Amino acid sequence: MINTEYPAWSDGKEKNVKKFLLAGLMILTTCTLLIAGGRKEQNEAENPGRSVKVAVLNGPSGVGMIQLMENPPMQDKNIRVETIAVSAPKVLLGQLIKEEWDFAALPASMAAILYNKGLPYKMAAVTGLGNLYLIADKSYGELSMKDLQDKKIYIPGKNTTPDLIMQLLCDKNKVDIGYDYSFNPNDLAKALIAKIADIAVLPEPMASLALSKNPNLMVAADLQNLWEESYPDKSLFPITVMVVNAAFEENNPILTREIMMASEDSINWVCENPADASVLIGKHGFMLPPAVVEKSIPRSNFSFLTAEEAMASADPYYTEVYRINPASIGGKIPDEGFYLK
Repeated sequence: MINTEYPAWSDGKEKNVKKFLLAGLMILTTCTLLIAGGRKEQNEAENPGRSVKVAVLNGPSGVGMIQLMENPPMQDKNIRVETIAVSAPKVLLGQLIKEEWDFAALPASMAAILYNKGLPYKMAAVTGLGNLYLIADKSYGELSMKDLQDKKIYIPGKNTTPDLIMQLLCDKNKVDIGYDYSFNPNDLAKALIAKIADIAVLPEPMASLALSKNPNLMVAADLQNLWEESYPDKSLFPITVMVVNAAFEENNPILTREIMMASEDSINWVCENPADASVLIGKHGFMLPPAVVEKSIPRSNFSFLTAEEAMASADPYYTEVYRINPASIGGKIPDEGFYLK
């Protein structure tokens, strides 16, 4: 009888054929598992299955991110965005050196220092343009740069953004002033209120805090206007930026873009809803009176510019800062690699 299942020669070679088929099946199965595993690793790169850690400072840079803290609109509900207000710049700097954060909103000069020291952080966006004001006793009236000649100006910290901007303005206008760095921003606002200091540079919302507590104080000058008068060919200076860990962005490009979009939405919401935003301040641990925050938001110049958009203002700013104080940005002007593409 002829075997209709296998060819006539299967009697001697059937076992070899079966082994061949079985080996092929095993190879196919292994390849399928490897492909599936690769896809799983790719998915895990986009969906790390953990909290995304975002740091802001307990001050001006954090106010614009308050909606991100309250209700981050992530498409994947399994991803938690953990946005935390850090107490002080030095504390945040130490944590960033240890790479404890995926994202951070911080002063523009600090971002440059991190990059120039070889740490894996890139500028992802500018989150705030100039928010600095010269607050003085009303007896001084409005002040121009020339009016500041030989006056003692209180500055909230040496080599801080307020200090760098005042140095640049004075250098450009050939004005000599006395710099007093006795107080941090909080204490400087108190010193103005108590009439211990009479002329000081303050960022918002500290400027509004001082104005609200002492009716004899006024905004004697808007440093953003003084900057535009002094540097008409340069864009308004960046004061706060958001950085991203380069390894995080490389492994999670889609998630990175989602965080950036959520940050932009938060800033826009804060600008459009200052009263509602101020209510959330106390809820998330900010040591700022809600009523003061509400008044300060229109003068805070919160903004969102992608890194590529921000180069027009950031690069000239870093160039000017480097000219007068290289160490304050880490010893060199950040190159194009600093800006997230």
